[in-house]
Amino acid sequence: MSVNFAHMNLKSASRSIGREIIRLETVDSTNAELLRRASAGAPHGLALTARTQTAGRGRLDRKWHSPPKSGLYFSILLRPPQHVQISLIPLAAGLAVARAVGKTAGVEARIKWPNDVNVAGRKLAGILCEAAEGGQAMVVGIGVNVRKWKEPLPDDIAARRPITLEEAASRAFDAGALMDEILMEFDAAFSRLAAGKEAALLDEVRAIHEPFGKAVSIKSGGRDTRGIAQGIDDSGRFVIELDDGTQTALVAGDVEYVRQIK
Repeated sequence: MSVNFAHMNLKSASRSIGREIIRLETVDSTNAELLRRASAGAPHGLALTARTQTAGRGRLDRKWHSPPKSGLYFSILLRPPQHVQISLIPLAAGLAVARAVGKTAGVEARIKWPNDVNVAGRKLAGILCEAAEGGQAMVVGIGVNVRKWKEPLPDDIAARRPITLEEAASRAFDAGALMDEILMEFDAAFSRLAAGKEAALLDEVRAIHEPFGKAVSIKSGGRDTRGIAQGIDDSGRFVIELDDGTQTALVAGDVEYVRQIK
């Protein structure tokens, strides 16, 4: 049976995101559950977390491995003002996760456009943003690998070489404390977007992104675009330089760093 309760502490009382947290034992997907609650009128900033997900997912409907007591799985409901640049929200979430990991674990984490957070080039966390209520609201799902998995990973997940926070820092962690730090950082990042400070936020994102100037392959819509990573533009698009010297900006895709351009 699921346990459902709201939680507020002194840290959460001063913020709009994560001020109220619903905690469940088991859910199909924290994003799916929060989308359902959004349709029922749930408020901006509501966070929902579960010990395990039976149908956790990432971008492109990939399965997010969600065994109990191994990871941090939660989602946040946003009802952003109309002027907020929606395309920057995944990067704001990535910035929050990377900073929280640095503060709680002393581990250098880097953003990997558009929705991953890496440690030493290996995936530590993923972010999935989904529109709700015809685009009037958004659910931001965050999954962080915290503890060592007790059972072998599925082959498709193991092939991506994920890393856990405990593996990266060589010590144990409280997933709840990490979540609270992420919520605090995301509240600050989203507040900058709401205040029209997109340029400042993007500068912070670029500063902790995986290094630019390297060869990349970006798969999107069945196409494989190769070039040299140049950076992230003011709309949150990933800019690369093609073989002919021209530049192109991509809205979405899977970025892989490669040794050389063929």
